[in-house]
Amino acid sequence: MNIFHACLKFILRPLEKARVEGELMKSGDGLVCHCFLILATYIVDYPEQVLVTLVKTGECPVCDISWADMGDINNTHRPQDINPVLDALNKIGSRAQTFVNACKDIGIKAIPIPFWQDLPFVNIYSFITPDILHQLYQGVIKHLILWLIALCGHTEINACSRCLPMNHYIHHFMKGISGLLCVTGTEHDQICHFLLGIVHDIQLSSGYHNGRLIQAVQNLLDFVYLARYPIHTTHTLDQLKDALIKFHSNATVFIDLDICSYLNLPKLHFCSHYRYLIEYFGTTDNYNTEYTERLHIDLAKDAYRATNFHDEISQMTTWVHQKEHDQHIQSIMTCSPLLRISDPPCFIYQRFPYLSKFPSISAVSMKTLEENYGATFFQAALCCFIAQYQNPVLNLQQIEKVASTIHLHFFKVLVYHFLKFQSHSPYDILGTPPLIVDSIYAKPIYKDKKNNEVSGRFDVALVHFRNTKEYTTIEGNIFNQQPTSTFY
Repeated sequence: MNIFHACLKFILRPLEKARVEGELMKSGDGLVCHCFLILATYIVDYPEQVLVTLVKTGECPVCDISWADMGDINNTHRPQDINPVLDALNKIGSRAQTFVNACKDIGIKAIPIPFWQDLPFVNIYSFITPDILHQLYQGVIKHLILWLIALCGHTEINACSRCLPMNHYIHHFMKGISGLLCVTGTEHDQICHFLLGIVHDIQLSSGYHNGRLIQAVQNLLDFVYLARYPIHTTHTLDQLKDALIKFHSNATVFIDLDICSYLNLPKLHFCSHYRYLIEYFGTTDNYNTEYTERLHIDLAKDAYRATNFHDEISQMTTWVHQKEHDQHIQSIMTCSPLLRISDPPCFIYQRFPYLSKFPSISAVSMKTLEENYGATFFQAALCCFIAQYQNPVLNLQQIEKVASTIHLHFFKVLVYHFLKFQSHSPYDILGTPPLIVDSIYAKPIYKDKKNNEVSGRFDVALVHFRNTKEYTTIEGNIFNQQPTSTFY
């Protein structure tokens, strides 16, 4: 710990002068400004928070609440005052035992010179920020999943996970979630998407009703998703606080069922500071460690995998340099008016349906469509479609009358098992492949390579027909006064 604080003190030493006297700094537009720099936030996981603030493991790095009161949301305190801590640290010149006793009385570890001691206008207990990745996904949600597994059992949780329908945006854990090892934040995020769905009909032991369990899971998920909002108002912050209060009132079900003994968890307690810190620092996307973790993967892990594991430093440096060069070229090409049209910025780009060049099955009989695909009235619906396509001005009764005169002379059709939707950002360089943003599946039961039966998937889609004055027709007879039979 002494080495850590000594190193950071050396790195941040220029701030001791810059905060008082200021520094002349040139901005992006070329103007020279007199800037006064301070340490604004400290973004780390809980073990590093303990290391920085000198508190003991299990205590809150922000307020001076005791461990026994940490499970009570009504006992949340504002960030503790730095002056008593500084007074205790200034006794380093006295006898060693006097310094140790002073630090013990104030509730901190006896570190001689923490790096923030001489930084002016800095209260380290006010600069610890929320962390969605480590505090919520890898902390509170991780505890919640373990409690649910202990409550419902591995078999029940895994069975419910496997029975969930497929979805384009949700990862399907075919082997369940109880046996996962080294679960990442992304996986915890994916589990949150269906966690409420797999516990809503869980039968609890000892005759307990599962209403409190469902409410606890829902309240905690509400808190997680509200905490991720990129924009907050007083109303959303009230909802954030209300969700946490309701979770604490319903989470006692885990204590009543002997799943856990207490709720005095530091990361769970830290959630009670979210509203104050969001009001103080802004929304959580400003200081979420997901970005730095992603950068660590892109510039360290991926770079290391690209080497031959011999003299890797020079190879990693070359790889990162080449990647940055490619990104620079791409940004130039993207911003070039010769290559890209001027499109207004938007959050959701237009989606386009896409079918593969060849169908999934080239010939499927009408009987198979009815039995395996559930398309009971496919022939009648196809005749109505043809009638409407040829005669778009007719009403429903007239279309059904025309459809009754249509006779199909084929008995097999092409079948596509999925329809994809692509989206292309107008700011990508030319030639960049489009992104698959969604898919619609219509696939019956089939057997895999190991001859295991795989359940079918039939997604529900809402189709919107736009009214237009321009129509196209296919070859065939068009309805006149007297309908005639048409063959296709």
